[in-house]
Amino acid sequence: IMDFSLRLAIEVAAPAKLQEEVYVAKTQFFTRLTASGASSGEKGWENVKTWTRTVTGGVASQRVLVYPVNEANLHWCVFFVCHPYMVMGNEVPQHQEDTPRIVCLDSAWEPVPKDDHIKLLKGYLRRELYNNSCNGAEYSPANIARWKRAVSGLENMQAIDGDVPKQQNVYDCGLYVLEFLLFLLRQPDQLSTLGLTSHQSWFDQSIITHRRVQMRQLVSRLLDEGRSTGQTDVSILLRDQALRAAVREALTSEPPATESAPAWEDNVPWHPPKPKARPVGPQPPV
Repeated sequence: IMDFSLRLAIEVAAPAKLQEEVYVAKTQFFTRLTASGASSGEKGWENVKTWTRTVTGGVASQRVLVYPVNEANLHWCVFFVCHPYMVMGNEVPQHQEDTPRIVCLDSAWEPVPKDDHIKLLKGYLRRELYNNSCNGAEYSPANIARWKRAVSGLENMQAIDGDVPKQQNVYDCGLYVLEFLLFLLRQPDQLSTLGLTSHQSWFDQSIITHRRVQMRQLVSRLLDEGRSTGQTDVSILLRDQALRAAVREALTSEPPATESAPAWEDNVPWHPPKPKARPVGPQPPV
């Protein structure tokens, strides 16, 4: 359902220009990257090297790369890679906003460290960017220089934990990942400062609650349309302009002003329960 929702967001809710500039990876990306015993992103690249063959110019041509992550089948977060082409030194950033960077958006109150995922992602991008620009003999001076640029560029690429809205329950993490993307598609100017400033004002829990209802109704309508027409390909169903407009509304609408009050009791934000303090000192045998 996550893959479906993210693809639908790009196809229906993204402005035409962003559809050409944003690449969203499948949710199984990291699983496949580490398959067959691959111990690094460079080695894992062999497992997913065909995934971007339909992307004109490869990932190096994209303004933003999006990699959703399911951590231990328990929690969703998402990585945004901004200006990946800059790491090869083909262009020099003129402003801070143009600096290549990896930004993690995680709605958890106490996110787990992302070091392993970042290391894997950098290794993958190192191979992907190099192979995308490689020409002629593998060990030619030009290609060796490209590899060195890929290595140094990814080593120096900054990884940032984005300051984003936090979920007010234990089950909305997937909706937050979807809403992070949808918000940036609605407000594409925010991409330039992604990870460089606070994003706490993007939206609140009321938007997430609203989107959950909208997505439930959307899926139900698409299923009904599929049954009534005998068509299971959603891309074909979306040729119906009325249906397409309804899908866009479901993905971009916001709750009425009367619903925008805090979605918690007594205006006190929800926080996850704190773990009980562990006894200090030696303990009696169990």
